Amino acid sequence: MLILPDSAIQTLLLNLTKQDTLHFQQKLQTSLQGFSSSEKEHQPSPGITTRPNGQKTLFRPFTSPSSVGCKIIVDPAPDPNTGQKDVLHGVLVICDEKGLPKGLINAEEMTSFRTALCSLIPWVWRKRTRRVVVFGAGKVALWTVRLCLRLRGEEIESVVVVNRNKGRAEEVVGKLKGENEGRGVEISAIGSEDEEEVKKVLREADAVFCAVPSEEVLFDEKDMRREEGQSKPYISAIGSWRPNMIELDPELLKRIVSEERMYNPVSQSVEGFILVDDRKSVAEHTGELLRSKLSEAQMIEVGQILEIRENLGQREEAAKLNAHLEEGFLIYKSVGVSVTDLASGEAILELAQKQGNLGTVITDF
Repeated sequence: MLILPDSAIQTLLLNLTKQDTLHFQQKLQTSLQGFSSSEKEHQPSPGITTRPNGQKTLFRPFTSPSSVGCKIIVDPAPDPNTGQKDVLHGVLVICDEKGLPKGLINAEEMTSFRTALCSLIPWVWRKRTRRVVVFGAGKVALWTVRLCLRLRGEEIESVVVVNRNKGRAEEVVGKLKGENEGRGVEISAIGSEDEEEVKKVLREADAVFCAVPSEEVLFDEKDMRREEGQSKPYISAIGSWRPNMIELDPELLKRIVSEERMYNPVSQSVEGFILVDDRKSVAEHTGELLRSKLSEAQMIEVGQILEIRENLGQREEAAKLNAHLEEGFLIYKSVGVSVTDLASGEAILELAQKQGNLGTVITDF
């Protein structure tokens, strides 16, 4: 069994090449395809428990033909004196098909990396990504920008980090500038209270990544309206994962599925849709979907889309679908899927074993 602390995982992930990262993302894509086709029925339901002091704990088990395990994430209770909360912490445990432990992995850095990289699966299909806007100043937001620059940095002209606490956004920007000296990308911070400036960057954005566990919408539907002929954005929302949380205006989702013209490969019609990772969980556990009341037919899982794209090949329907995925107004909503935790954990264990000098090996557990 290999035990990997957070510091080792951070070092490993920060030093991945572009090709390493794309290979990692391919493993996530494969896990999502499997989830949408045959593995979903074999995944136990996640559990959330809340203690009287406000501490929340997420238990997310997973299985595959070769592995079983669980991720445990703790959202700490607020400090009784200051009201401040620590960041999320947790652990990922992976066993083989016989139940023998393979890995014990600190889940903090891995979860942020996995969440960000999954949100970039539809983004890598996009034709335009010159201007990027990120809401949030936590680890997921930081990894989102890091990975955008790692994968398509030569295409990106500007990155704007928006956060309620502008000071925290500036800290993230400072770190990103230090990691990307000489790249030629303009990286800046905006406080979310500067509403006019936020509206301006949203009007010009090619990609908007939302990574805030917010209980209020981050921007108005009207802020994302585009003039005829103006390029349309990709929007990812991965910060809200409980019914009381919400990032996107429900009116935005309703407008996209009712007004935007696109080819729907599931219904084989022009019915609008948004992308999700897990249709059932997104429908039942996110504020956006509970308030917008989109039907399950208006949500297509990324795993389904990946499978459909492979099967369509060069047919006419493929061109119609790709036109929307590459240039249409595309929204992705995620709550996290357990099989991507498994895929990430196994990928990290494989990379660490290849490197040979990370973590602690226990041979007689």
